[in-house]
Amino acid sequence: GAEPTWLAALPESVVPELANWTRHFFGDIQEEQKETGTVAGEPALIVTHTVHVAKQATASQVRYWVVRHGNVLYLIRAVYPAGKEPEENPGARALLPTSRFTPPTGTLPS
Repeated sequence: GAEPTWLAALPESVVPELANWTRHFFGDIQEEQKETGTVAGEPALIVTHTVHVAKQATASQVRYWVVRHGNVLYLIRAVYPAGKEPEENPGARALLPTSRFTPPTGTLPS
């Protein structure tokens, strides 16, 4: 039941909602970065939000990998605590190529 123009613009069209989620759960976004990559061999949009959780001086990172696989949209989120992104990001990124997309069971809503 999604708008055809919204569907056609995926994955970019989901970015405003990712920003809303980040603001709701982690606080105001100081910076947003977008890049492309892959997850399990599929093209991905990678969106990173820099936030200061609970007014901490050191920034935290909230990173989303957005992948459209067939008729399914996958969102993977990693949250790096203040100052931990440089040491934790390599491990998170190492998991992504090992992921596998499996067809959903049951009927998907149209």
